[in-house]
Amino acid sequence: MIINVKDVKKFTAPLKSLKNSVNSIVLSKMDDTLEVNAMSDDSSQLTNLKFTSDIVEVGEGETEKFGIYDLSQFVNVLTMSDKNSLELNVENNIITIKYSDNEKIDYMLSDLSLIEEGPAKPKKELTYLASFEVTPDFIKKVKSISGVIGANVLKFQSKEGSLSYVISNKASQSHAFSEVITQNDGEDFEVSVSIKDANRDNFGFLYEGCAYTLSINPKIIMFEGKQTDYKLLRYYVAPLSK
Repeated sequence: MIINVKDVKKFTAPLKSLKNSVNSIVLSKMDDTLEVNAMSDDSSQLTNLKFTSDIVEVGEGETEKFGIYDLSQFVNVLTMSDKNSLELNVENNIITIKYSDNEKIDYMLSDLSLIEEGPAKPKKELTYLASFEVTPDFIKKVKSISGVIGANVLKFQSKEGSLSYVISNKASQSHAFSEVITQNDGEDFEVSVSIKDANRDNFGFLYEGCAYTLSINPKIIMFEGKQTDYKLLRYYVAPLSK
C-alpha cells in the first residue's frame, strides 16, 4: 500500500495530541485516505479521526490496516526531516518512509493483535442533554484555572434554566470557579469529568487547532470538531462516577 502524505504537519498534528492518551494505534484504509479509531487503556477516552485526501492519499495495495506500537516514536520519525510531504510504503509488516531519493527508514509495524482498536462510534445512539460551542481557549482556560486553584474536576450542570460549568474538587469543601455558559431549557443535570489525574492530562489528547461542539450525556461527553481540515475529528470522554 502506497501512502502519499501531502501535508506532514496536518497529518501529524492530531497524532501528537493523541499520543497523550494512547501508546498504540491502528491506521485503516478508508476509501482513498486513512482513519484512526483509538481507545485509551482504561476505555475512558475514544478518538475517531478521518483524514481528507488533501492531507493523505492512499493508493492500491493488499494491506487494509496496519499497527503502530509506539505512537510517540512514529510521530518523531515522520517529523525527523523538514519535508512537507512524504511517501510511505506498507508491505510485509514494514512501513518504508522515504525522505528523498537517497534517504529512507524501514520502520517495523506492530502485530495487530497487540493493539486494541477503538469503535468507530458508541455502540448505542445517544441523546444529549445539552450542546454548546467551545474554542481552544476554553480548554486552555479550564487547565489554567485548575492549576491555579488546585482543582481537578470539571462539572457541567444545568439548573433553573442555566447551563454552567464548575471547576472544583470532589471534596465538598474546596475552591471552586464557576461560569454560566448559556441558557438551557432542558432537564436539570450534573455531569463531571476529571481534568487531570496522577497518570495524565485528561484533555491532552484533544487536538487544539479547531473549535468543537461539546455535547453532554450522563454517560459520555463528546467533542466534535467544527470546520476542520479533517473529514472527521471526534473525541469522547467518560464522566466520573457519582
